[in-house]
Amino acid sequence: MNIKSGLLTMKQNMIVGRHYHDVCVIGPWIYVVGGRDNQRTAAYRCERYHTLADRWELLSKNAKFDLNCTNVSIIAVKKRYIFAFGGRTERRQFPDAERVTRLDTFIPVYGWKMINFQRPTLGYFNEGLIERTCEDEK
Repeated sequence: MNIKSGLLTMKQNMIVGRHYHDVCVIGPWIYVVGGRDNQRTAAYRCERYHTLADRWELLSKNAKFDLNCTNVSIIAVKKRYIFAFGGRTERRQFPDAERVTRLDTFIPVYGWKMINFQRPTLGYFNEGLIERTCEDEK
């Protein structure tokens, strides 16, 4: 929607149409992660949309999401990182343990990195986990 006029306007289509994905916003970018494409296969490649330029782009092949890419939940942290939680496989199976991965959007060519828990048990989440893993980049 055009904020000034209040009118809905057509924007560029995504490169890979998908469902069962998640999105987050960092600056002018809308990041789209995971899901299934129109052929119902896993959409491993991540893409982002520049809201001012009306342009979609695929992230580096190194930044493709892993096996558990459907029904994943993501959040943006510190205007730089995307954290992904959970997800399911293409065969709709859940992972055996809690999974958290992180993408540094400043250098997406490094890809998603697995965050290791100190005590990886189901239902446990370390409150300082996100804060500490962002501090590691300094």
